Amino acid sequence: MSQKLNSMKYLTYLLISFIGVTVSCNKPGVQKVYTLSQETTDFFVNYDTGTCWVFKDTLHTNKYDTIELVNKEPINLNNAGLFKGFRLDFTPTKSKNYEIRVNPTSNGSSNVTIDPLVSASGLLTAVENNNQWTSGAIYYDSLLVGKTIYHNVLSFQGATLYFLRVIYAKNVGLVSFQSLDSHGGTLGMYILVRIFKK
Repeated sequence: MSQKLNSMKYLTYLLISFIGVTVSCNKPGVQKVYTLSQETTDFFVNYDTGTCWVFKDTLHTNKYDTIELVNKEPINLNNAGLFKGFRLDFTPTKSKNYEIRVNPTSNGSSNVTIDPLVSASGLLTAVENNNQWTSGAIYYDSLLVGKTIYHNVLSFQGATLYFLRVIYAKNVGLVSFQSLDSHGGTLGMYILVRIFKK
């Protein structure tokens, strides 16, 4: 009787152990989540859809361009971790439509891409790493744009077929750009005059 009881205890122990191993093997692993730095977010993401930036053309009297943020959506990429970025779509009244993509990386940096959405037209890119802009843009503590001094400013290096001299200010957004036609001709040199929300 004692041997039979011991055998049942042993079988029960084996069954419980087997169930425990099976459950732990099927439990999903904890996935590493990568998010954008506050630095990158403050420059490029912290704006609501319907926000409009109004620009004055410094080359042509009484010519303006209004750029509206028409879409902002998260981009969550699963690739050995969850990478939480954003895509923002902008529609100007005069210049070329474009989108901005911001994505974190596994090494703690953030990538920024300004894309005019035309094949082979070129991209503007910048990389932020530990609150330092390490490539693609020059950071300024302050910069005079038109008659306004902006603080914490990024000036993108390079150009696309549609944009040149693109300048962003933290918590303000785009403050200056040169608009080009598809042949590289200058359409306007724009500076920010006001921001409003629809």
